Amino acid sequence: MSQEATIRRGVRNARYAAIPNHVFEDMRLSMEARWLLGYLLSKPDNWTVVQKDIANKGGCGRDKARKMIAELVDAGYAEKEQARDAGRFGGMSLVIYDEPLNNPITLQTHAESVAFVPQTEMPSTAKPSTETPSTVNQALVSTDNLENTENRIEKKRTRENSEESEPQEFVSPEDDPNTAAFEKRVIRFLNGVGYDTGIWPKWDHKTTLNWIKGHFTGLTPAERAAAERWRDAYLQDAVERKVKPHPAGVFFRDRLWNALSPEILSRYETAKERATKAQEARFDGSKPDGWAAGYGPVGMARMFAYLLDGPADAELAQNQFLPRVMMAKAWPALSKFREIQQQRSGAVFPQIWHSVAEHMEAVPQGTAMLKRWKDEFKQRAWPWSAEFDRMQVVYCPRGGPDALEELQALLRGIEK
Repeated sequence: MSQEATIRRGVRNARYAAIPNHVFEDMRLSMEARWLLGYLLSKPDNWTVVQKDIANKGGCGRDKARKMIAELVDAGYAEKEQARDAGRFGGMSLVIYDEPLNNPITLQTHAESVAFVPQTEMPSTAKPSTETPSTVNQALVSTDNLENTENRIEKKRTRENSEESEPQEFVSPEDDPNTAAFEKRVIRFLNGVGYDTGIWPKWDHKTTLNWIKGHFTGLTPAERAAAERWRDAYLQDAVERKVKPHPAGVFFRDRLWNALSPEILSRYETAKERATKAQEARFDGSKPDGWAAGYGPVGMARMFAYLLDGPADAELAQNQFLPRVMMAKAWPALSKFREIQQQRSGAVFPQIWHSVAEHMEAVPQGTAMLKRWKDEFKQRAWPWSAEFDRMQVVYCPRGGPDALEELQALLRGIEK
């Protein structure tokens, strides 16, 4: 018996459409444009669709929806039509055809269009018109910016002509929505990897990643960079004002950073820079080779190594509050190191710890990420220094508590 795949068709019901095969085989159209054409042709005559509905159904941004519509116009599957009212020109609409207008057969039945696509931002709900079939060719929704479609078509033609003589611009994999690197970029944004404010509140990897990624795809490369720069400032500002931040997808879709005062970003970045400099420079004057502040990235890298080594007395270390004498018994090496950390003049560290410090990041006070670290210390029965609560930033392994295994793997083999 043959094991090759085959196509089995189910019993037909009232919800199916007859669409010419060439709609899905026209190589002039992208896969997305072919989907859009099939979607529109599946609707009854006089079905009115707006761009926002296309973006919602296609899981894409408005720019992508406009691009798909422009493709249909360019290939002849859509045509402008201007209504007249009492001798005056009315609004513009797009009329959708099941065969391209440059097909001789289609030219004979030019008037038999199947759908109208208005080009304005209207409510996303779509409903069939109550007009009679004889009014199929009348424009259903007025539009004011159809000329944008013409401009896009002209720009597309100009770009295609220029590409024949000019080399194509390099696109980073992280800016290409079709790559795994792009998706990882979105996940890092949501999980707070490489950021200071931790995971984006209340996002569910299993149910919303594609929705969020779709809105991130709808941004230009410059807008994506702006969203990433504003991320921590936006979340920190929400914490300070005691309000709930919007979902990440809404943050991308509505470009919320454009509605915020630039002072929010400036204040956040200035505070972070000032805190970092304060931690790294504990005293004035020249510093010997290998010098570093005890609570700076180098000193904290050494401290986390002591913590990962574990206590000398595990049972004693389970006590949440340890007097100094008991602390010295439970964590002897760590206890001595804390004395070094508290020296305002800093200390000289072997070069290996300067290398490990590259894997540390500054976590500002009052952030969700610092709270995650405090909870991690409590869960592991690690002693949390009261000094941490007085710092503007606390240096911790980059990537949050989930990255501790990576740090532990890095520390293996290092002669401490």
